[in-house]
Amino acid sequence: NLGDDVSEMKEMIDNYLAFARGEKEEKIKKINIFRLIKTLCDKDVISGSKTIKNKVIKNLYINIRPLAMKRALLNIISNAISYSKNTVEITSIKNDNFLNIFIEDDGQGIPKNKREEVFKAFYRIDESRQSASANTGLGLTIAKDIIQGHGGRVILSTSDLGGLKVEITLPIKRS
Repeated sequence: NLGDDVSEMKEMIDNYLAFARGEKEEKIKKINIFRLIKTLCDKDVISGSKTIKNKVIKNLYINIRPLAMKRALLNIISNAISYSKNTVEITSIKNDNFLNIFIEDDGQGIPKNKREEVFKAFYRIDESRQSASANTGLGLTIAKDIIQGHGGRVILSTSDLGGLKVEITLPIKRS
């Protein structure tokens, strides 16, 4: 109902503002990124009939703030699932300095001229594409902020699957 929606949105905005102000400083931990993504994919209720392929390197650990990164990845993966026709594929590449995570879908993608816009708060490409899910228009804004807060970046391009390819680059910090 509307009351629940409003309080959920208020809580999200409060959490986001607290995060943005750095009030909720979360400790950095060494996390297995494959397992983190697997957990998100297993939990994702909206996946229903869709295929999610988690091809991330299995024994890869990275120093991150787990709850923040979980939120960032969940926002991006949920979008991929929502807008895909059948398939979402998550892959990774690692070198000495960086980890790249690619989240790709077979949906209709995002036109080149809208790719920067989607990171703006409350921006929606097309109101008619609005799903019945609790989409606030803050997901990619928050995800980008969290990833940049980890010294990383997010790039959108066209996937070989036909839809959107989200490339997340994170530095591998020496511990």
